[in-house]
Amino acid sequence: MTSLVQVYEKDFREQASRKQSVGVFLLIATGAIWLWVGYLLLVPFTLDSGRSGSGSGRECASRVFFDAGEAGRKRSYADVEGARCAAERDVADSVAWLLLSLPLAAVGLHHCAVGTAGLRIAGHDAEKARLAGAE
Repeated sequence: MTSLVQVYEKDFREQASRKQSVGVFLLIATGAIWLWVGYLLLVPFTLDSGRSGSGSGRECASRVFFDAGEAGRKRSYADVEGARCAAERDVADSVAWLLLSLPLAAVGLHHCAVGTAGLRIAGHDAEKARLAGAE
């Protein structure tokens, strides 16, 4: 009977550990997507001029930190930086990546929490069995 219990306990721990590992991997992937979207939105960039070898290109401000004008006469990013800069770093692409990352984050959080709870429960049961055997 004890060998079956030990086998079950070992399988339970391995399954919980796998769930936790998958959850951590998904959360890392989500974090990478969020960092990439943050980079796209916050960092200024240069457009290639189309000529190979020439290091010159048009400088574009970031999507977040651009001079929109005075408070009464705000202008859009496309008006300030030009249509080519606006098309190069379109906000719709960033929003799509963020929406893609939400299910990854939810599933990753679920797997990480379930795996961690399973490992804690297995550890608690093992400690109870050890203390009961010591009496």
